[in-house]
Amino acid sequence: AVVSTQSTGRDIVFCRYPFLFTASVKAKLLSIDANHQMNEILRKIAYEQFVSQGNVCVNPYMELKVRRTHLLQDTLRQIQLYENYPHVLKKPLKVIFEGEEGYDAGGVQKEFFLLLMRELLSPDYGMFTVDPESRFIWFSTFGFENEANYRLIGVLCGLAIYNSTIIDINFPPVLY
Repeated sequence: AVVSTQSTGRDIVFCRYPFLFTASVKAKLLSIDANHQMNEILRKIAYEQFVSQGNVCVNPYMELKVRRTHLLQDTLRQIQLYENYPHVLKKPLKVIFEGEEGYDAGGVQKEFFLLLMRELLSPDYGMFTVDPESRFIWFSTFGFENEANYRLIGVLCGLAIYNSTIIDINFPPVLY
């Protein structure tokens, strides 16, 4: 939320003052901003395609086609490919489980993030550990994963937030 003041010529950015908003208002602001960005990127892609090719044939979604048996591998592979095309990450997410019929009206997406985060954050995977006292999830000191995998997890968390999907991650407050 930005308010311009004519007397000083400076903008006041309310998001610089997080204590002004409740958590529900912050969530609403994030949702409004994400929807605006999604619409803008689709408009930009359609315009560029029309100017360069004379027609518009734009998939309005960032599609992730995954197998339930290889959920993590399929997702990380596709996210790595999309990182070369950051405009695709700005599109609304559509999850397709291979071999399953279904329309993603949010339920498939929610299930996808639930299953994915459960696998990623599992101590068996080795990237994170759970503190037995606080029950917070923290980075494993014994993991052999490289920095790129942690970055991809951050991208996935960002995608969930960007697509208004609530995910249950019990990180310590210091990460927020």
